[in-house]
Amino acid sequence: MRTKNKIDLIGFVGRDPETSATASGSSVTRFSMATNDRWRGKDNQLHEHTEWHRIVFFGPQAEKVAEFVHKSTLVEVEGSVRSRTYVKDGVSRLVHEVRGDEFRVLERRPTSDDGVGPFGLDAPVDDIPPGDELPV
Repeated sequence: MRTKNKIDLIGFVGRDPETSATASGSSVTRFSMATNDRWRGKDNQLHEHTEWHRIVFFGPQAEKVAEFVHKSTLVEVEGSVRSRTYVKDGVSRLVHEVRGDEFRVLERRPTSDDGVGPFGLDAPVDDIPPGDELPV
């Protein structure tokens, strides 16, 4: 039986992506992305949980991400989950990342005073919609 490691996320970018290069000169772009879950508990109260994801792109896709993705952008990322370890201050740490294969910009913040984004779409003024505007 074959196995599958595939993830598809839609969320808001937490900060501007950071681009660097590997030892061989290939581009690497990293950013964080927030997804939200909302549900009603047994007490009929609305609960919400925000999950932060580490996203990393390599090569030509990394360069495109750096050009089109910015803080507060609503973006879809398709890729796979990867784990890696590193040592910091003598302590070994484990991180889980989404290695992006594809991305799509779904919504952008305004880039000019007229409120029209780079794609001619009206973008939201707030970074994240208020809680009462999110679907339950």
